[in-house]
Amino acid sequence: LRGQGQNPRRQVGADEHEAMADDLQAAYQFILDRHNRGELNVGKLGAVGLGEGKNLAAAWAYQPGAAVSTEGRAGDLGALAMISPQPEGSGYVLTRVLPPLALRVPIFLSAGAKDVASRDAIEAVRKDLERNRSNKIEIFPSSLRGYKLLRLEPGAAEALVKFLDAEIKLRPSEWEPRYNQ
Repeated sequence: LRGQGQNPRRQVGADEHEAMADDLQAAYQFILDRHNRGELNVGKLGAVGLGEGKNLAAAWAYQPGAAVSTEGRAGDLGALAMISPQPEGSGYVLTRVLPPLALRVPIFLSAGAKDVASRDAIEAVRKDLERNRSNKIEIFPSSLRGYKLLRLEPGAAEALVKFLDAEIKLRPSEWEPRYNQ
């Protein structure tokens, strides 16, 4: 992400949030290119948003042309997982970007019960997610968030892996070219 990793650490401006979703779209286009070369199967694509990227992953999936199915176009995103989502992050409001995705891609949300902001963000979209049986919500009795929740809360990582296995790994997916995307 811009301002993270080996990039100089800095506060990302509001004008860069949309560009960051475009960066994820560019990464997706790179993956599609490798898929069309036969190097991987994009039918097994999943996105896990953690830390600064949790709302950004949903915002990318939400934008037109991303890996989620739209009218007349098959989707490549097999699952979207968000660990400790926030009501607003990376310039995107969760209650705006997640409900339209809830019926088109399996979504996994998890948070600690004592992480009030994340728990409340999940509760705000719970009704939309419960309309699709593939969507899962896990609230753990913890104040941990993000990678600490996955690493230190018993059962948190296991719940994520179980979801990804069911929605991506174990689902049959034949390779087929995606040149029209």
